[in-house]
Amino acid sequence: MNVVRDLTSAADFPNLLDMVTLDQLARRNSGALGAILTEFSVKDRHKLFSLSPGSSWLEGIVHPGIIDLQTFELLREMTRHPRGGTSPEWEQLLVYVWRLGDDAVKFMREVPQDAAFAILSSLPRSVGVSVARRSFPGAWASILNPDFKPAFPEADIVDLLKDKALLMKPLNDSRLIERYRQDEDLLGYLSKVDIPEEREIYGVAREDSLIHQLRPPFYRVLDASPEGLSEFVLKFPADQWALALFSLPTSQRSKFSDPMSEKLKFLFEEAVARFERVGTEPASVGRVREKIARAYVEFEKASAQAKVVSLEEAAKKREASAVTPPPAPKKKDQSNAAA
Repeated sequence: MNVVRDLTSAADFPNLLDMVTLDQLARRNSGALGAILTEFSVKDRHKLFSLSPGSSWLEGIVHPGIIDLQTFELLREMTRHPRGGTSPEWEQLLVYVWRLGDDAVKFMREVPQDAAFAILSSLPRSVGVSVARRSFPGAWASILNPDFKPAFPEADIVDLLKDKALLMKPLNDSRLIERYRQDEDLLGYLSKVDIPEEREIYGVAREDSLIHQLRPPFYRVLDASPEGLSEFVLKFPADQWALALFSLPTSQRSKFSDPMSEKLKFLFEEAVARFERVGTEPASVGRVREKIARAYVEFEKASAQAKVVSLEEAAKKREASAVTPPPAPKKKDQSNAAA
């Protein structure tokens, strides 16, 4: 296909915009992504997969759809992406940082601030602003200033930054695709099992098993402390909690319903009673449990990062107060002293 040949002949393919476009497609329609990737050579397909940030690419590669007019137009749009404005090495660095996800915050705090701001200002706004706010509270707004001119690091610094990003999240190995094919049945089975069986399977599965990487277990949400759940419970509607929990004992459900308002608790209990009465497909329960478990992983990461930021700010305040000299003692009134 001429469009694919034009893309792969570009020195900076895939650049950041290419990867963001493909990843957005993967999240919307993994089959459409798979259809596009089948048009590339095996070598280029593996190169694109190695740079992908999430598991939705695996589903698309293993179960590709069919190229239609919409996916073909997306490929044509990619040929019109801006190219050549920066070096291929800089574009690689941006892709490496983008795919870090929430770990980009840790990366930014550990690199020189001028390099961090150059990267942040080059990322998509939806990513750059979110990472900047958590990385540099109180100092991030400059990336929104249209007059802001970041100081781009030298080539040797870019290479060091690339190495650091890859150390934090290595490129995906193409062998993951075959492992996904092998574990796909197990992943589907896990969406239908009860909690004790889920806990047992995860307990005996090897740490490098794909189930740990691709499907966070729901039992970890059940094991969370009540304090940790009080805020998280409010992130999902009552009927979704009811679907995820209705088959569990009342004693386990109460930990989730206690933080709810009276109105939400009423809706939750009403939905639980409905599911207990009419039942539902196990796959539906599995899907909502997986959705909640994924959100809980992100919630834990965000909570840990917020705690780190809070501790850092408290430490800075203590340091500032320690170096501030105490006020000089007032001189005694000489006339009063003489008297």
